Amino acid sequence: QSLLELQKAPMSVRPPPPPRAGANPAPPAPPRGKSMAAPPPPPRSASLPATAVAAAAAAPPARTPPHAPPPQPPQPVAGDDDLTVENDSYRAANVSLATALNADQHDESLNKWKRDVLGQLSEASPADDPRHLILHHLKFIFPDGEHPDILLPIDTPEHVESLKNTPVPLKEDVSIIMSLVFTVHHDVVPALKIVMSTNRGPVRVDKTQYNIGSFGPQVAPHEFKFPETKTPSGMLGRGTYLTKARLFDDEQTHLDFQYSLEIKKDW
Repeated sequence: QSLLELQKAPMSVRPPPPPRAGANPAPPAPPRGKSMAAPPPPPRSASLPATAVAAAAAAPPARTPPHAPPPQPPQPVAGDDDLTVENDSYRAANVSLATALNADQHDESLNKWKRDVLGQLSEASPADDPRHLILHHLKFIFPDGEHPDILLPIDTPEHVESLKNTPVPLKEDVSIIMSLVFTVHHDVVPALKIVMSTNRGPVRVDKTQYNIGSFGPQVAPHEFKFPETKTPSGMLGRGTYLTKARLFDDEQTHLDFQYSLEIKKDW
């Protein structure tokens, strides 16, 4: 045959031989025009140094942190802790009245003041009563004229004891001023203070310390007025309030006492 006849004749394709028994079948051939990418290599496990492996094996197992305790309800404040006082950062030395009167003898104006003081001192120094501070009463004043003044005597142990068991009835939402009436004899009472802690049931609702001041001896009583306030009001405000108080100065505690107020809708 000529070369031209061979080119025109159809080409015969020989089929592939059948696979042998037991042999793995060959993967299918990729389609023409596409190349099959090689499969990715399996991930390599990271190898640790021998020292790190030994340290990890010797380390104790991690401890689970303990659970935090549940929050506790507020504890009621009771006892003498209610009357813990705040100490001043600076405290001047106490000087007796006799020492002060004997100082600066050359100052005529000061000597005149001393004579006035000595005159009161002689009258305010009863020989039959050695007390320096004589407490008379607490007084509740109603500046709006809602009610006459109420007096709570604290001059004897019997009155102080009776005050514990006798609530004072007060109307809700009225203005009130409390005052402390007392007398000073014999010598100066330095830096008189009072701390007051008020509870409603087991819960403390207020604690305040007041600096009353220093007072010299005189016949007329002294009166210290506390800041004006209002009684509680509303259904939640009405009820009984117990107040514990301590009266003290730089040298001693003069009196611990307590009283209760019963807040009502009306008088």
